[in-house]
Amino acid sequence: MIFVRHKDNIIIKLAPLTGRGVGGEGIDLSGLNFELLEQYFLKTKNKNTVVQSLKDKIEKQLKQMVERNPLTVDYYKRYQEIIEEYNRGKDEVVIKETFRKLIELVNSYSEEEADTKREGLTDEQKAIFDILRQGKKLEEKEKNEIKKISIELLEELKKEKLRVDQWADKSVTAAAVFNYVNKTLFEVLPYPTYQTDEIDLRTNLVYEHLKHQYFGGGMSIYGRY
Repeated sequence: MIFVRHKDNIIIKLAPLTGRGVGGEGIDLSGLNFELLEQYFLKTKNKNTVVQSLKDKIEKQLKQMVERNPLTVDYYKRYQEIIEEYNRGKDEVVIKETFRKLIELVNSYSEEEADTKREGLTDEQKAIFDILRQGKKLEEKEKNEIKKISIELLEELKKEKLRVDQWADKSVTAAAVFNYVNKTLFEVLPYPTYQTDEIDLRTNLVYEHLKHQYFGGGMSIYGRY
């Protein structure tokens, strides 16, 4: 059992693989004192146990992260690459390198979470925002426009259409959601930054996201609405 001090001076445990988070709940790894954890790691003889425990917590958090925002999947892919390298050889050099890479990974996606807060968006708003801005170099004015579109599009859909029970399984409601997204994006996405074919693509991506994350009846992967 490994004890590490949280940034709020709470002692938490990095337990061996259990399938559950600390105390049965997930933990925010970005709040860990990694300098303290690294000091422990360098001193302990059970380095592989530390890596296994950290790996479990990171995997759980990354899966939750991708569920909430599919465009963060690159972090999970990077995690898989690190673990594949780790599984090919577990001598002390590989274990130390794996620990270093896992810490770097946590720091990188903690920055992603900080970016969401800086943008003044919730997780669900950020997911739509990321879909609409993916692959685009936007001016600050355009970026603010896309942010506003993301917020208002989601708010409008959650008022009625996404409240229908199992809306995605009902052809009439599903078509209404798709058409509303498509019509809205055609009307409000800035031209010529977004051409017709790009709007069609964003419409499909937003719709697929809504279909998988919003279950109807006021329930979503983000909670009730």
